Order: sequence, then structure tokens, then C-alpha cells
Amino acid sequence: MSADNIQGDDAEIVTVLISLEGYQPVGKEGTKAVELAVVLRTLVSMSGQITATPDGNSLLLVERVGNAKRIVAVVKKLSKPQ
Repeated sequence: MSADNIQGDDAEIVTVLISLEGYQPVGKEGTKAVELAVVLRTLVSMSGQITATPDGNSLLLVERVGNAKRIVAVVKKLSKPQ
């Protein structure tokens, strides 16, 4: 599911691919998806999971819809378009 199109009941579990391509973390150049996944892991529920893809340009999130929307919003706030 696209990060811009998360749908479903808040309790439903979804898999979301969050693309970081075209974005740069605010205040720090060169931050990779791996580092962002570590920071965001504290926001993921006990039943959820977040991991960086091997290419380092995306995050894979498995989470409940309500929390997935919140995490995507945080990613957008931490990043700015290049």
C-alpha cells in the first residue's frame, strides 16, 4: 500500500512502503533509511514492525492503520523535498 493512500479501519493491519526518494532529512544530510527506521521504531506498536529496504531508499512498515498514518506523518515532517 502506498504511504499516501493508507485506508482501512484504524485497527486493521496494513503493509506500507514509505519511499524516501526525493526527500532529505531536515537538518542532516546523508541520513539513510536505516537510521530513520531506528528512530521510528519507538513509535511502532508491539504488533508492528519497521525496517529499511536494502537499497536504503524506502521503509517497509507493518502496522495498524491508525498508527501507520501517524508514522507516515512523522516521516513527512522529518523530511523535506529536495
